[in-house]
Amino acid sequence: MTNEYSLFCSFVKGVTIQGLVLKHDPDKRFSPALNQVTNQLINAANRFEKQLHLLLRKDHQDLEIEVNEMLYSLIRQIHSMDGEMKTRFFDHMEGFNLVEAQREEELKQTA
Repeated sequence: MTNEYSLFCSFVKGVTIQGLVLKHDPDKRFSPALNQVTNQLINAANRFEKQLHLLLRKDHQDLEIEVNEMLYSLIRQIHSMDGEMKTRFFDHMEGFNLVEAQREEELKQTA
């Protein structure tokens, strides 16, 4: 349960940061309808993160802000890669499928 909750929180953080990167991308070509859906998704993820922050101590909140800034910078760099570099990057990252690796490890332990 704790693992799944951590993965879910990480997913929400990813949605928030990915959405912010896309929202502030000067080259984006979103239709008004897609803009609205993207904003709703970002807002929902932000509300969830605010609820999480209420549960965190002050030192954890400061660390969270620092992590968010680093992730934002990293995702921005990924978005700015040229097509070939981005393809190579994602091909490489597919080798690190953490969720699948954890699931396989859990199956081995329960067998």
